[in-house]
Amino acid sequence: MTFRNLRWMFSFGSLIAANSALYETLLADQKSTMYDYTLQYETPVIIIAGDCDWTTPYPMAVKYFNAISAPYKKFITIRNTGHIPFIDRKKSFLKRCQMHYAMSYTAYRQPAFILHQ
Repeated sequence: MTFRNLRWMFSFGSLIAANSALYETLLADQKSTMYDYTLQYETPVIIIAGDCDWTTPYPMAVKYFNAISAPYKKFITIRNTGHIPFIDRKKSFLKRCQMHYAMSYTAYRQPAFILHQ
């Protein structure tokens, strides 16, 4: 376990407290998982996940990706990062987003829905 992992674990309680209003809103309609919402998308979908994510475990993100249907879908793995790859691996995150966003737009003439797990 690295210091970064340890620091994250200690700050997690503060994160939950700070986001309590967001969680209340998200759960207000009694839907508690992504599977309670539609799995059919009419727009391209790009899911980005860190392979060391403790908030949304990587296998859970892959399982959800495999369950959805979209005209174009792409699962992007950012190696050696957790739940916030746009901070931990900024350059890799941006490069991969730009590449796949452009590909989805070229193929389907509509912007992709980018879902960060």
